[in-house]
Amino acid sequence: MNRPRELALLLVALVTLGLTACGSSGSSGKLSKADLIAKGDEICRQARDKGTKLPKVQSYAGFKQLGPAAAKIIDDTLSKQKGLTPPASVKPDYDAYLDNVAKQSELAHKLGDAAKIGNDQSVQKLLTEASRNVAKGRSLARKVGFKLCGNALGR
Repeated sequence: MNRPRELALLLVALVTLGLTACGSSGSSGKLSKADLIAKGDEICRQARDKGTKLPKVQSYAGFKQLGPAAAKIIDDTLSKQKGLTPPASVKPDYDAYLDNVAKQSELAHKLGDAAKIGNDQSVQKLLTEASRNVAKGRSLARKVGFKLCGNALGR
């Protein structure tokens, strides 16, 4: 697989994992675990749709646009996620999950920046780190109880 294509696929995975925001619960109270999971999984379905609409790239030049677009989606999602109040039974796992999404956002920004300047060494290092982070995100999503979230492109 060529490096730009690998970057594009990784960013789609980052976006998909990052887009598990559940939106507002409609009140300031805690969501039930079932509501958190249902809302999160619905947003993951939407994330799959958004992720598949990101432009396909075959070069670093194309990735210069993809990186910021993916990072913006993750950032917007994280903002929504932080507005949720999970039940106490999953709060530690949910907080760890949010930390992972924040890391995904950071990596998406860094990957985009590295691609902009064509820094192959940084891109490779970031790809390795991002790959580990994606795997960790899947595990954390499952610990919270998400069924769709955490699966690459919702599959």
